[in-house]
Amino acid sequence: ADYMDALGRSKCGLNLSREREGPFNLAKPEDLYVYSSDRVANLTGNGVLTFTHSKYNLDKLFTEDEMVFYDSNNDLIEKIAHFLKNDDERRRIAKNGWKKAHRELNERLATQYIVDVLLRENISYSYIWPTEQVI
Repeated sequence: ADYMDALGRSKCGLNLSREREGPFNLAKPEDLYVYSSDRVANLTGNGVLTFTHSKYNLDKLFTEDEMVFYDSNNDLIEKIAHFLKNDDERRRIAKNGWKKAHRELNERLATQYIVDVLLRENISYSYIWPTEQVI
């Protein structure tokens, strides 16, 4: 409950994702392609302006009008400062991200995708996430 309350009060959120398989081994770049922790769903799904590092390629799922992508810590700092000064733009992008998350990354589509894969059916929907390397 505290976490959800904090999300409700947040203007911006940082989508951090793990880059390691265990404590010492870096994950392979192909394993990080459009990878994210569930934090991205928590942030976008609650209408919080979401910042994510460009190395995860989430720009394949979201546009710059739906999520903010950064390349370095300095870039992130500049973008956070920009959006804290430009509330209308922040709200617009956060709302667009919320719409995309609810339209294209919802529980119904995720469940249908699992069913398609488990039953080895043809993919029944044009999902925004990669589906080619399944089973």
